[in-house]
Amino acid sequence: MKTNERQATQRTVTALVAVAGAVLVLIAGVLFAQGRPVKAKAIPPAVSTTTAVAGRAAISQTTQAGNPATPAKVDIVDFAFGPSPIVITAGSSVTWTNKDAFAHTVKFAATASSPAEESPSLATEQTFTKSFATPGTYTYICGIHNSMVGTVTVT
Repeated sequence: MKTNERQATQRTVTALVAVAGAVLVLIAGVLFAQGRPVKAKAIPPAVSTTTAVAGRAAISQTTQAGNPATPAKVDIVDFAFGPSPIVITAGSSVTWTNKDAFAHTVKFAATASSPAEESPSLATEQTFTKSFATPGTYTYICGIHNSMVGTVTVT
């Protein structure tokens, strides 16, 4: 009798774990499909931006021409780079900040004017900054999650 009770308990626990896992997958899918709003931040007057829901529309940020001291900022949130695309002037830099609970990198392929480059693995709240001297369009990905894509256009 005790063996049957133990087996029944094990089956019940296994079923509950399976149901809980299915519920978590369902919730994650719904949240991903809905997208998440990009958190608004105070932006200095030298920077103009447009915002949208991550993953649903292009988000752009432009530093004012002639003001390379104002660094552009990209947040990594919900497995997405935002804002992207981003437009900066030659000589400016971009700082990426990981706001996710998961590690990410910022990885650039080699171009005619620059070698391949990848940031270290960024834990939550860690940053990576890159300067851009040459005009052009630079596409980057997360080296860990290569479905994450962003673009920097240097004018």
